[in-house]
Amino acid sequence: MEIFANKQAFLAKIDSIILQSELVSIDEEAVAKLAAYIPRQTDMPGLFTGYFLNEGGQDAHDHFTRVFYSVALNVANQCGCVYPDENGNTRRWEIDGSAAKAVDDKLHQMFEDGDLPNWDNPWIEPIHLNAHLAGVPYANVRKKIFAEFTSEKAKKVISDILDDARTSNDNYSFSFKHTEKLVEEFPESFGANLFRKKANLVPITFAAYAAHKGVD
Repeated sequence: MEIFANKQAFLAKIDSIILQSELVSIDEEAVAKLAAYIPRQTDMPGLFTGYFLNEGGQDAHDHFTRVFYSVALNVANQCGCVYPDENGNTRRWEIDGSAAKAVDDKLHQMFEDGDLPNWDNPWIEPIHLNAHLAGVPYANVRKKIFAEFTSEKAKKVISDILDDARTSNDNYSFSFKHTEKLVEEFPESFGANLFRKKANLVPITFAAYAAHKGVD
């Protein structure tokens, strides 16, 4: 347990040094050139089944806003799958060899039970959340993540981000300011993640869904 705690502290220190360093910056022009070589995904990502396909909306933008909320909640929970057991040995929470599937299956079960926070009802009874997270690694951290999404403020942040990313021809263009906004407003969900991996995965995952719907 002590070794694992020391590792987490070490990674947190690296993160703080990088964020505060004047010598480390993001070359957005170089990132744009790299992105040009990444092939566009045309197949529907396997993630978008179940509750994602039930997101309604009064129009296309409203639909995409609802999907963006669900994507952010899903990605926020993609963490804490490697954990120490009572003897300090490393264990992995997974289903069929996949940690992501373990998380997805848990969220889909919550959806089927009517307990998954969504755009129309961003709330879950604490007693239900406790039951769903019983035996799940880092349950207390996940409770904090859910708490960040179960509010009207969370909906406004999501809506503001997507409104800002929306272009004049109803496509979407994301930048690092949008991922930093996620980190700022959802610190438990995205702030502790090294190199902003989870925060960056939100628009990337959303873009895969939008592309399948014919939106760039």
